[in-house]
Amino acid sequence: MNSSAARREVFRNRDFRRFWAAVTVAGAGAHVTVLALPLTAVTLLDADAAQLGLLTAAHLVPTLFMTPIAGVVSDRYSPRLVNALCDLVRGVLLLGVPLLAALDLLSLGPLYVLSALTGCLAALGDVAHHSMLPQIVPQQQIVAGNAAVNASYSVTDVAGPGLAGLLVQTLTAPYAILMDAVGFLVSGGLIASLKPRAAERPPVREKWRAMVVDGFRFLLRSKPLLMLGLSGGVANLFIQAYLTIFVLYAVDTLDFSPLQIGLLYAVGAVGGVGGAAVSDRLGTVLTRVGAMTAGNVLVGVGMVLVAASAVFVAGLTRGAVCAAGIGLYSAGLGIYNVHSMSARQQMCPPEKLGRVTAGYRLLSHGSLPLGSLVGGFSAQWFGQGRTIVLAGGCLVLWMGLVWLTPLRRLNDPLDREATPAAA
Repeated sequence: MNSSAARREVFRNRDFRRFWAAVTVAGAGAHVTVLALPLTAVTLLDADAAQLGLLTAAHLVPTLFMTPIAGVVSDRYSPRLVNALCDLVRGVLLLGVPLLAALDLLSLGPLYVLSALTGCLAALGDVAHHSMLPQIVPQQQIVAGNAAVNASYSVTDVAGPGLAGLLVQTLTAPYAILMDAVGFLVSGGLIASLKPRAAERPPVREKWRAMVVDGFRFLLRSKPLLMLGLSGGVANLFIQAYLTIFVLYAVDTLDFSPLQIGLLYAVGAVGGVGGAAVSDRLGTVLTRVGAMTAGNVLVGVGMVLVAASAVFVAGLTRGAVCAAGIGLYSAGLGIYNVHSMSARQQMCPPEKLGRVTAGYRLLSHGSLPLGSLVGGFSAQWFGQGRTIVLAGGCLVLWMGLVWLTPLRRLNDPLDREATPAAA
């Protein structure tokens, strides 16, 4: 089945359409908080770069502790129910931001706590979320399904930030977060209503520790997944350093308003739609490892271009260059994410997908808290623009080094015979 036919076929699946709708709704709302939470800290609470780094790290540190547990939870219980419950609770927690603002009790302390709690739920929910697609569509449609899901991410990248900027501009940042709360509540309801293609597994009787060890053992024996996870972890450190300070850079250095920042994201993220759309074909032409490498190189080049936009004095030119940088960044992430998720889902036996996904995400996402701290404190000491250029340049250099390793000879890491599936 070619990619176009697979894409048409996957949307004939009622449960996939609901899954895709949940992703879209939650994604659109999440973009509001991505913009509104740091803007709340910067504009309302006068947070500096280091405090922004701590705020982001508070959200990401739970990844280190919760991800192994999340893998076991997804294998022991229904990923659908775990994902739905996490979305619903996140929605309720996010309602606390506008409530605290209305009561004039909002400060960095409560934001740190809220960020940490939602980080715990994100770690649990995301692993379950990534374990669900094989229960919804057949194996031969997984790449097409992931391409559709990542295209949805890219569409919300386009529409979400513009709407976020408008909401922040008109309602102020704390009250704009209401949209994200509603998005998670709707997403949780949609996920809970799914009826998986295969019967959901009964609760597993294995011990938790044994399941965690089993996930890491599978990962260590699977050379393609292990190498992809480690290389992704280093890449994510540089990406997170950029993400942590971008909003502050856009406000302080580029002198953009919340609405302008949202519109920049919206215009620039059109590249993400293109990246997700061409990812399948690009994987055929370059091999999957080649497509993932090229995707991360685009991400790094886009980051450098964002920093370079400060050179231009004219607002329109500065905005166009910054949007082009965000476009390259989004296109690269779209390409990389499609193949990264597909590799994990197709190489792993379904009954171990949760625990292996947890181990993989610990390798690839465990560096995110460090990236937040590095970005925040580096911007404080060396300047925001220099930090972004350094992060983008290091990412490109790292991908060049990765390409010199045996990873490039793994023509297709989705070859299940190359993995210890029977172990």
